[in-house]
Amino acid sequence: MSDTTNYKPFQALSSKDIESLLFNISERTAQQYLTDIKRTYDLKVVTYYHFKMYFKIG
Repeated sequence: MSDTTNYKPFQALSSKDIESLLFNISERTAQQYLTDIKRTYDLKVVTYYHFKMYFKIG
């Protein structure tokens, strides 16, 4: 995992952000996670808050 202290709860995330947050995953996997988070929570924009909820972090 990368340093998550740089992210604000309602900061929008891209697949590149997800790729850096989840150590050692491919671009394609990061894009799949982004798509899945959008689908799971019925979102247009994924924020760091949604990312944490999806992966059950803190």
